[in-house]
Amino acid sequence: MLVSIRAFSNADVFACGDYGYIRHFDGSSWSLTELETPSPLQCIDGMFPDDLWVCGLGGFMAHFNGTQWTQVSSGTTADISDLHVLATDEIYASTRQGELLFYDGDKWSIIYSPSLARFNAVYRDSESETVWLTGDAGVVMRLDTQATPTPEPCVHDGDVTLDGVLTAGDAQAAFQIVLGGFTPTVEEACAADCNGDDAVTAGDAQNIFMAVLGTAFCEDPV
Repeated sequence: MLVSIRAFSNADVFACGDYGYIRHFDGSSWSLTELETPSPLQCIDGMFPDDLWVCGLGGFMAHFNGTQWTQVSSGTTADISDLHVLATDEIYASTRQGELLFYDGDKWSIIYSPSLARFNAVYRDSESETVWLTGDAGVVMRLDTQATPTPEPCVHDGDVTLDGVLTAGDAQAAFQIVLGGFTPTVEEACAADCNGDDAVTAGDAQNIFMAVLGTAFCEDPV
C-alpha cells in the first residue's frame, strides 16, 4: 500500500508505503527501491529530486541525495506521521506522540508540544513562524516556533512527579495515567514510561513501585 507521494514533474514522481518500499516514476515506468526497514513509511517530501526525505514508524527517517538513500537519526522513536519541507534547511515533521521535529540543515531536533495528541499532519506557513498540527479526536494546534523552547531529553526513570526522588507517589501517579485520572505533561509521561515503548501501562506503574521497594529497576520487563 502506498500512502504518500511527491511529484516534481510528470517524469519525476516518488511514492512510499509499506515494507520500506519507495517507488519512482520516470515518465514511462515505475521502479522500486526497498529501504532496510520493516517499518511502513508514512510520508515523503523534498525540495528537489536529489534532496528527498522519507519517514515512518518507530522514528525511521532516511534521506535521498539523488544517488542513494541513507538512514538518518530523527531523535525520536515515536511514529512519524507527516513531513513538510519548506527549504533544504527548514523541515518539520509530526509524530503520533505529540512531538514536532525540526531539521536545520544539519540535524533533527525535537520540540515537544503541550499536547499528548496523536498528530497526523503538519504544515508550516511560509509567511509567518506558525506551524499547524492536526491529529486524532479533531485536535488542531497552532505553534509559534520562535516561542517554543527545545526541551531537555526524555528520561524514562519513573520519577513521574519530577521532584528528583522515586516514591510510591510516582507509582500512584503512573497508575492514574493508565486509568485516565491524570493527564500528564510530556515529561511526566516520559518518566512514567519506564521501558521506553511510548506507552504508559500498568506494568510501568508496577515497576516504579518495585523500584521504590528496591526489588526491581524501573526499566525491567514485566
